[in-house]
Amino acid sequence: MDLGARYADGHIDLPLAREGGIDAMFFSVYSPEPYYPARHEVKNIFRVVELALEQIRKNGDRIELALDAESSERIAKSGKNRSVPRS
Repeated sequence: MDLGARYADGHIDLPLAREGGIDAMFFSVYSPEPYYPARHEVKNIFRVVELALEQIRKNGDRIELALDAESSERIAKSGKNRSVPRS
């Protein structure tokens, strides 16, 4: 999936977010329970984080990762959508 492409299936995408006036997105990273018995939950978390970073790199002309309030404000002023990690 490419976050920068438009999707008609209800998933969030950058064109839809922009049209809806969304200028910041928060995503949670988790591992579903089926990964637990084989002890693959941590491996899955790293995989999901890498997929998220790949989307940010692929769409770097439109989004940027904000690690704190200062970078969030800077990105907002640049006109890019923001993706902010939550701890």
